[in-house]
Amino acid sequence: DLIDQVSLLMDPISRSKNIKIHNKIKDITYFGDPKWEKELYINLIKNSLEHSKGDSVEVFAREEKTYLEVYVENLSDPISEEKRTRIFDRYYKLSDKEGNFGIGLNLCKMIAESNNAKIRMETGSGKVRLIVRYYKKETL
Repeated sequence: DLIDQVSLLMDPISRSKNIKIHNKIKDITYFGDPKWEKELYINLIKNSLEHSKGDSVEVFAREEKTYLEVYVENLSDPISEEKRTRIFDRYYKLSDKEGNFGIGLNLCKMIAESNNAKIRMETGSGKVRLIVRYYKKETL
């Protein structure tokens, strides 16, 4: 439901860029702060829409015994290792686009870490994947 809410909020951006947001998450429940989780996914999906070289942004999840991972994925130009290591730093920007301040992904990192989660970026095969891994409490 959260991803559907965020997709609706991002609809003006996705329409203007002709990019569809595909929510492929089914039957997964996570209990967290709804306000901050919404902010986290607004920033991740907005970032993916702004940097996508394709016509879709996909959101999907994988649940394991000890963690839950949520992925936001889009087609993109390659991103160097140096940039990937700094992408979640405050004020770091991949581009000098107007209105880009370099705080969105840093905020995502702060929200994730406050919810016992880690966030990272993976690239390959022309795709960028932003991954939030929530550790289950019973495994700590």
